[in-house]
Amino acid sequence: MPATELLQSEAQQSGRRLILRFMEKDKPVLDRIEFVYKTGSRPAFWQRGDIENNFGWTEVPQALSLLFLDYVLADPATLAAHFSLRGEKKDSLAASLGNAIYQPKDRIHGLFVERVDRGVVSRVQSVFGGDNIHGKLERERRIQVRPEFLPQHCIEIYWEPRGLKAFIKHIEFHFVVIPETIEIYISE
Repeated sequence: MPATELLQSEAQQSGRRLILRFMEKDKPVLDRIEFVYKTGSRPAFWQRGDIENNFGWTEVPQALSLLFLDYVLADPATLAAHFSLRGEKKDSLAASLGNAIYQPKDRIHGLFVERVDRGVVSRVQSVFGGDNIHGKLERERRIQVRPEFLPQHCIEIYWEPRGLKAFIKHIEFHFVVIPETIEIYISE
């Protein structure tokens, strides 16, 4: 069995998962993002309208939405070589997400966490990799999800039913081959 399959099963067996819930009819607008490091851990989340963990539809949630939706739909065979969120060094979704990843006090470090006895440990660097994420070099930024830490099958996507047809049309338009491992949950 290839090492990547062992790592994927280990991540899944540990209970690691990311849940994205989208709203809106015609396009996915993130309503909630929830990360669970392992079974038994209390999830960390951002939720629109939540008193403590609220977020606006700003560039970082938009970048996370695009990154994870595209990641889930990417062909697993070419994932490492070809998948990334790309953008200019400045004024792009990749720049906004890259800045958040490299600013230790950014809220993203409270979302992708492992809960331990003494508090929480940021796992942002375990979730994301890429090239020029920090934006210090004079070239585009490329941000990737590290499949060995957060495999595609550990991500759940929910979208209310009235948005499902638009999502399927988007998939059919942009992707020739849809991986069989994708699971889309329809809320009622």
